[in-house]
Amino acid sequence: MTTDRRAAVQGRRNPWLSPYAILVLFSLPSWLGCAEVVEPVSGPAALVQVNPAGMSISGGGATAAFTVVALNASGDTITSPAVTWSSLNPHVATIDDSGKATAVASGQATVAAEVDGQVGYALLTVSAPPADLITSWNGEVPAAFPLAGVWGTSSTDAYAVGQGGTILHYDGGSWSAMSSPLSHWLEGVWGTSSSDIYAVGATWDGARVNGTILHYDGSIWSTMTSIVDDNLQDVWGTSATDIYAVGEGGVLHYDGTAWSSMTSATGYHLSGVWGTSASDIYSVGLPGTILHYDGTAWRAMTSGTTAYLSDVWGASSSDVYAVGTRGTILHYDGTSWSAVTSGVDEDLLAVWGTSASDVYACGYGVILHYNGMAWSAMTSPTGGTGLWGNSSSDLFAVGYNGKILHYDGTNWSTMRGSLSVDLESVWGTAPEDIFATGYLGTILHYDGADWTTMRGGVSTLEMLTGVWGPSSRDVYAVGYDNSHSRDIILHYDGSQWSSTTVGTGYLFDVWGSSPRDVFAVGYPGTIQHYDGAQWSSMTSGTNAHLYGVWGTSSTNVYAVGLFGTILHFDGTSWSAMPSGTSENLVAVWGTSPSDVYVVGHNGTVLHHDGAHWSAMASGTTEGLVAVWGTSSSNVYAAGAYGTILHYNGTGWSAMTSGTATNLLGLWGTSSGGVRAVGVYGAVLRGVPF
Repeated sequence: MTTDRRAAVQGRRNPWLSPYAILVLFSLPSWLGCAEVVEPVSGPAALVQVNPAGMSISGGGATAAFTVVALNASGDTITSPAVTWSSLNPHVATIDDSGKATAVASGQATVAAEVDGQVGYALLTVSAPPADLITSWNGEVPAAFPLAGVWGTSSTDAYAVGQGGTILHYDGGSWSAMSSPLSHWLEGVWGTSSSDIYAVGATWDGARVNGTILHYDGSIWSTMTSIVDDNLQDVWGTSATDIYAVGEGGVLHYDGTAWSSMTSATGYHLSGVWGTSASDIYSVGLPGTILHYDGTAWRAMTSGTTAYLSDVWGASSSDVYAVGTRGTILHYDGTSWSAVTSGVDEDLLAVWGTSASDVYACGYGVILHYNGMAWSAMTSPTGGTGLWGNSSSDLFAVGYNGKILHYDGTNWSTMRGSLSVDLESVWGTAPEDIFATGYLGTILHYDGADWTTMRGGVSTLEMLTGVWGPSSRDVYAVGYDNSHSRDIILHYDGSQWSSTTVGTGYLFDVWGSSPRDVFAVGYPGTIQHYDGAQWSSMTSGTNAHLYGVWGTSSTNVYAVGLFGTILHFDGTSWSAMPSGTSENLVAVWGTSPSDVYVVGHNGTVLHHDGAHWSAMASGTTEGLVAVWGTSSSNVYAAGAYGTILHYNGTGWSAMTSGTATNLLGLWGTSSGGVRAVGVYGAVLRGVPF
């Protein structure tokens, strides 16, 4: 019995004898963790996705790991795809064969993963402290402010003045900028010697114009008390104790000690003054006004015209010329004024000569000469707004575009010429690869040594207001053309620029996360998106002008604009964010999703910490239109009248820019080469300590 029980027990415990054990047998591999053999999924890849879509890292040498999901045409994930990694901007970050990116310098770099010819992208934002802290700014390309007046003592000592408080000096070899205490307008210059020179103009204090008079003592220019609130346009005198300044405020006189107002016999704007002696002085202005001072009182003369007279000069008291709008030239013979045929219809702004048979007049695009018998047009590169000479073979003409011409008795030639178009934006991939765009369809490029013009002079109504690209061979410039009320989108492939247009709105800025994810924003509430094949309109939900766009990935993009508008794109749709302000917002930039800065009118600066926008104290009420930095403790903002602010992580402080020109764009990198661009072609470069 015992044996039978043992046999029975053994039989029941023998798996080969149990019908249930047979089932277990076939299931055993699963129980042992050995899953069924799965065939690997192969390509070719139809879609490549890089994860995450965006990352932010801080510090040179910091790393970030990216991964790839590759899908075939059936939507199946490809097993162990062969991936080729690359960085579209290796100046900012490099990436190895495993997908590990390493920071090189501040900025943004698009990383690309290629599988079977299909490419996926992600964006890496790098913040880093600068190699050298910027302590000052210099004019790499000085602003070509319009020049209005010129005067000198000799062929090796001449002075030119103009907007932005510009004062230039010529030493016989070259023109150079002088330090000026004025940041607004200078219209006229005259002196008794190289150590006694006067320049007149105006300043703007935000509420009103104030007449300004500067004096140069041979060492420095200083401000004098002018006692008028209106613009002064010309200055002339007979001696150091008998000087006259004229303008919208009438006539001022300087007796060597102080300036005082004179009764001018007119309430009209005066623009020019000249004379033969203290008792024979002429002043001209609106509308056809000519005054004469006999040493006792100013009296009106009959001009016979209502033209705006800009300037006056003569060879003697019976041989005086006045010039003005629409080619007007008047001559005074000692008894009466009469019209002279000029042969041109351009406005004439200045007149000067060496004798009765050698007189010159200039205006926009024209220079005329009088040989004692008739006026005739001269061949010249351009016109002028001011004239002065040392002799008939040594004349200077200054102009609206900052140019200075010289006449040697035979030909006019350009002595000083620089870019005069407004520059609206600047962006680059590296210190030796920078693009700037602006008025007249202008595109400039800096190669580490010089700025050169890539494109320009296209149309007087074409403005390029934004520039950006994922690489130096894939750059976009956007703007608008007022002549056709349409937008402009240009693309650079590393060799040439090509153009397209997508609508009738105006575009103001452009940014993207990759070659297949580019955003352009503008008016009215316009947002255009490029997917690598075509541009299409996006629904913004606003009609407000949008001036700036920036982001950290394809699913985290910001756009800013009028009336405190801030929009956010999450990869699917745009939505409004509460900004807490109604000020116009113009530019946006950041280091990460939790460190974003926006600037705007009246010194507005906002900061986003990833959850909320809050106002920052900027310390200025000037309009701010550009913001950029290398890290959360090294941020710059720029704007009106040469304003540049710096944020050190704790607070904003003003920097000395050395210019009064409006600055419109900022860009740089932590490895060096920070630039600010602005009106009249100004390019400033940050100078490290």
